[in-house]
Amino acid sequence: MRPEKVYSKEEVIAVGKCLQCALEDDPVLPHWEFPILTGVAVEDAMQVVRAWPDVELSDDDTGGTVHGVLANLIGYPHEEWERVTHETGLSQKEIKSLFTKLKNAALL
Repeated sequence: MRPEKVYSKEEVIAVGKCLQCALEDDPVLPHWEFPILTGVAVEDAMQVVRAWPDVELSDDDTGGTVHGVLANLIGYPHEEWERVTHETGLSQKEIKSLFTKLKNAALL
C-alpha cells in the first residue's frame, strides 16, 4: 500500500518530516539505538527516508520504519518535544494521529 492510500498529501509530507527528524543529520533517535527501538536496521530505514514517499508501506522495512519512528516520536526521546515540534512542525497529538491512522490501515 502506498502512503497516499493512508494519508492525505499534507500528512504524507508530515510523515516525511518525522522520518527526517528521527534519522537524518543530528537524529532525534540515535542511530546506535534505532534498531533496538524499531527492529529495523539504520541502513534500511535510511533507504525509506531517501525514497519517501515513493515506498510501499506494506514492505516490512518500510512499515517498520514508519511505525517505529512515529511510535518513538510520541513517547521518546525524552525532553526533546520542543526540538521535534520545531523540526517537524507537528505537535505530539498530531504525530499520534498519524500513528493511529497507520495503525487503523491494518499495516501494523
